[in-house]
Amino acid sequence: MMWRAAFALALLLHGASAAGHGRDPESVTLEERGDGTVDVRVRVVDDPSRAGAPWSFALSPRCVVVDPPVREAEARGERWRWRVGCGRAGLDGVVVDSLGAAHETLLTVRRRDGALLSRALRPAVPWVVVPRLDEPAPSPLRTVRSFAGLGVAHLATGADHLLFLVLLLVRVRGARARVRAVTAFTAGHAVTLAAAALDLVAVPRAWVEALVAGTVWLLAADTARTPRTELSHPWALPLAFGLVHGLGFADGLRDAGLRAGERGLALASFNAGIEVSQLAVVAVALGVEAVAARTIAADTRERAARAVVFAAGVAGGAWLCSRVQEMVA
Repeated sequence: MMWRAAFALALLLHGASAAGHGRDPESVTLEERGDGTVDVRVRVVDDPSRAGAPWSFALSPRCVVVDPPVREAEARGERWRWRVGCGRAGLDGVVVDSLGAAHETLLTVRRRDGALLSRALRPAVPWVVVPRLDEPAPSPLRTVRSFAGLGVAHLATGADHLLFLVLLLVRVRGARARVRAVTAFTAGHAVTLAAAALDLVAVPRAWVEALVAGTVWLLAADTARTPRTELSHPWALPLAFGLVHGLGFADGLRDAGLRAGERGLALASFNAGIEVSQLAVVAVALGVEAVAARTIAADTRERAARAVVFAAGVAGGAWLCSRVQEMVA
């Protein structure tokens, strides 16, 4: 069957490129105490270049070590914990720098008033300044514009999410069925996006990325096996897969950093941005389909649809293999 061939090809492509995969991201947690000291925890996974060295990032010079680093070995890496003192201002205005690391560093900052800041430090932007506790919150309009734009960009640059949407339109036929499918997908990812962004649900990023890839491959497999069969419940599968994609969207929102006072508005704006991008993708795909229906023969359109399904199966399978390997390596 075509979906088996797609998965086999994905395995071959994955094997050919396995050496190029990045390492698991490092995680850094800074937890501020009431006296201005900060508990520091670092987890390094599968990175020999950093083994035995806790100084994998830098804080502003005014933060000095109070309790020296303690190392805890793990099966695939190590953990370090120590305490620093940053003065009466605590983490206000402190620069956290990943020192230009070639891979991603996941930073979590918990302030003494309960505020939470989460960022992903990458080679392009390896540092962040911790906002002051008394710093005025941005205006509601600025928050809406910022997070709505982030939502648009997140979907527009997420190849796995985009491919899933296109594949869903190939799998589901008929205007009503497509409306139900896209609406169900939207409802599913809105639920888990909100739950994860508000810390009601916590799923490791590596698991989420693997699951998202799995939805692409599974939908491609289902479409390849039954290309002409209409779904009796066109909302069920998109709803279930939407729950998975929402967790992936939540990672993008957390990476932007959420202040306690703007979480609700930021969440709503980010989700609105995702929906705008999603509607744009659907509109473009349906427009292309309409033009093709008037200008291209039916059998040629069917072959093109099968090619899309096959390509999606290859891409989804390759992503799935890569992400699972990174989880278990």
